[in-house]
Amino acid sequence: MKQLIWIVLFLGVQVQAQVDPVAHFSFDNCDVVDAMGGFADGDIRIQVDCDCGVGRNSNALYFDGTPDTIIMDQAIKDLFVNDFSISFYLWMDNTNDITSIMSVQGDCSSARDSAFFIRYFPATNEVVVNLSKNFGEIIELRGELPEDNCWNHILFTREGQVYSLYLNGIFVERFTFFDEVVLGQDFPFWLGVSPCTGVNEQFLGGRIDELKFFNSALKSETELLSVQEFPDRILSSDTTIFEGSSYMLRTSPSCADNVSWNPVNMLSDPGSPTPIVSPETTTIYTISFDHGTCISRDRITISVISDEEIQCGNILLPSAFTPNNDGVNEEYGISNAFIIEDLKRFEIFNRWGAKLYETTDKQASWNGIYDGQMMTPGVYVYKISYTCQGEEYNKTGSFNILK
Repeated sequence: MKQLIWIVLFLGVQVQAQVDPVAHFSFDNCDVVDAMGGFADGDIRIQVDCDCGVGRNSNALYFDGTPDTIIMDQAIKDLFVNDFSISFYLWMDNTNDITSIMSVQGDCSSARDSAFFIRYFPATNEVVVNLSKNFGEIIELRGELPEDNCWNHILFTREGQVYSLYLNGIFVERFTFFDEVVLGQDFPFWLGVSPCTGVNEQFLGGRIDELKFFNSALKSETELLSVQEFPDRILSSDTTIFEGSSYMLRTSPSCADNVSWNPVNMLSDPGSPTPIVSPETTTIYTISFDHGTCISRDRITISVISDEEIQCGNILLPSAFTPNNDGVNEEYGISNAFIIEDLKRFEIFNRWGAKLYETTDKQASWNGIYDGQMMTPGVYVYKISYTCQGEEYNKTGSFNILK
């Protein structure tokens, strides 16, 4: 009967399947090759440089504000006929000019042509996405880039007649467009330039990385997380520690030349991406990732409490983790284990009710492996029982395994 109850519970959890891209251009080898193998290589017409990418040991395409030109496989335009998503990371250099990032256009003058283009507007620090049937019927979605990010993630989707823009995993706005848009058969798919470059916009100065195309509209939390790389970010969550305790801060892989923390008091190494902090009072720590021409910043709050301030029912577990051997967010465990006096059990199940992991060690964590096999992306359920200040507490919840 107990097993049956758990099966009913798991069937009540909505399982979101993770979506794979139909095309993925990582640029890690300084080329424009589709890792999925479905589309032809991009044609580098004029030399594009290769520079610091999203994460450590990663490369991105660097456009230096000169006529760097790439033409993508024409077949990619077929994705625009049905539901689709375009996902990529963007790093803009300082500029005073409207800049073309990518486009599918015939020319810059015809009012009869349909077109797609993504541009940067420096006056408002916005990325602007346009899709038009002609110059009189046009979608326009705009997202302002945060000042504290060098890298920003752009996601543009279509589901039916609804077009949506997400920035760094956060929904920005949507537009309902009932007319079909059929991009011209002979229109090139440009990166870094457009037919309007030199007329009312300029060559791209900046980086593009992790360009992905999907044949569906990404929208669930799992799908949005799956395309996030979190460059130059603090991976540790805001946390609470006891007076006199320490906590290690973790950050994502970065190719920044220097990192620095502020304030530096009660910090083991202000220049380390993984310092140990021992604040005496609640403190907000800020990290700067200095790339020379750009600085990314992120912050974390470490709350310090006494024994009398513990909230025993507030056990914290992450909503997702990514056991993919990239060294980031590899294991799943209890974030505030310090409130636990005795861990009775911590169990993890798949959606059919099979137990995959069990421990009574409050500091232990699960690596995503069961019976020698890495578990597939999807929704899993945890059950935890523990004592805190002499009372027993129980909690059940779900989380996602991402790629």
